[in-house]
Amino acid sequence: MILIEFLRQFRFYEYAIFDFIIAFLGIYLLSSSLSKIFLKIRINIPKQNWLFLTLPISIFIHLIIGEITPMTRDFININDYYILKILILGLFIIGVKGIRIINKNDFKKSNLQIEKLFENSEVVAVNKPVGLVVHFDGRTEEPNLCDWVLENYPEVENVGEPLVLQDGTKIKRPGIVHRLDRETSGALIVAKTQDAFLNLKEQFQNKEIKKIYKTFVWGKLKDDEGIINRQIGKSSKDFRQWSAQRGAKGKLREAITEYKVLNFNEEFSYLEINLKTGRTHQIRVHMKAINNPVVGDKLYAPKRDFALDFTRVALHAYLIEFFLLNGEKIKVEADLPEDFEEALKIIKK
Repeated sequence: MILIEFLRQFRFYEYAIFDFIIAFLGIYLLSSSLSKIFLKIRINIPKQNWLFLTLPISIFIHLIIGEITPMTRDFININDYYILKILILGLFIIGVKGIRIINKNDFKKSNLQIEKLFENSEVVAVNKPVGLVVHFDGRTEEPNLCDWVLENYPEVENVGEPLVLQDGTKIKRPGIVHRLDRETSGALIVAKTQDAFLNLKEQFQNKEIKKIYKTFVWGKLKDDEGIINRQIGKSSKDFRQWSAQRGAKGKLREAITEYKVLNFNEEFSYLEINLKTGRTHQIRVHMKAINNPVVGDKLYAPKRDFALDFTRVALHAYLIEFFLLNGEKIKVEADLPEDFEEALKIIKK
């Protein structure tokens, strides 16, 4: 009865429902193109925001063509439509909340302070800070490591391989051979030439690159060192997650994680992780699978609070070892960030 009264009040069944739906669907289907158009004038509207903006915009279109749309004309003149007005206003507020005006100075080199750990004619290894994404993801425009690469090495623009989104959009990733999550700090390699890129890509594919991470996890591990050999697939509960537990769906991929306990107390353990494979979120997924989730991991351990003064996922890419084109082995280390140093002081008390 409430739904019938709702529809009766707004007269959707009487007026212009077909052209209203067409306008609504049209705006949402064009959302990706519209976002790109607005980016050109430095207005960032994430694609998901269009889901909330389509209804208000559709109503606005009907306001413009009100002479041929009785529903809109009645909506303007009759005060009984207060519920619809509140709904539209609420959707509009939610939709504009994520919109951001991009300052043209946001991407200047001076705003991105990146520490170089190693550099020669083939590669530059950097210490990626917490909070910095590696490359544009097709949804939100924000400073990223690729901006810094292009500012400092414009000749690297066409090195590497682009990221191809589901809609076919290609995103350049100059020199990027591998990536670290936004909240993960530490060592990352950027190729300066296509030959160097292909050399590093082959090493990653052949599992010849050594990657050591440091992390804090919840609880005490059963053994001081060990190997987690569990295949990883997509989570059946949350599309954002991967899983190494029963019920994982899709293609299951080999994932091997070696760990060593460096320090611990009654609540936490400080680990050194040697990744033998490089699956997405591998450390976080494997630590959750053995019931010792990474501290600060709100995606895989949402019920646990932040701890040890961390305000991010407690994960740091400490070391990476690779080979140059001439066969020379290069080992690069990234010093522990301040939050790791402070957490160590707490765990040692």
